[in-house]
Amino acid sequence: MLNSVLGAFNKKSAYIKIRTFTYFIPAPPSRKTGYQEKEFDSMTEYLIGKNFDLIDVKMESYSKSDSAGVWMICILGAKTTEAANMSLDIDYTQVVQGQEQYIPTDPLIEHDH
Repeated sequence: MLNSVLGAFNKKSAYIKIRTFTYFIPAPPSRKTGYQEKEFDSMTEYLIGKNFDLIDVKMESYSKSDSAGVWMICILGAKTTEAANMSLDIDYTQVVQGQEQYIPTDPLIEHDH
């Protein structure tokens, strides 16, 4: 996995800058059905709206006796200077502040509300 991340930085591309955005998703409680990670969906849509292309997504699971989850490592291509210089220390509450839920829910998936 590390080689593919480093390879993305070493390739010539049409992007002003290649960046990574990491995001940790804690393991959900046990369920009988799947679930949608709306927070991650909102964050990636926010980044795409800020002139990034989502080049690749890598996942790395994490499990210890007191916690578990998955690290999402997004390889982003900055299409503008603003995106290249933008801080990626993003507070999720600022991303969704004042937004209505636009991700349709699937009746076959148990959603948290």
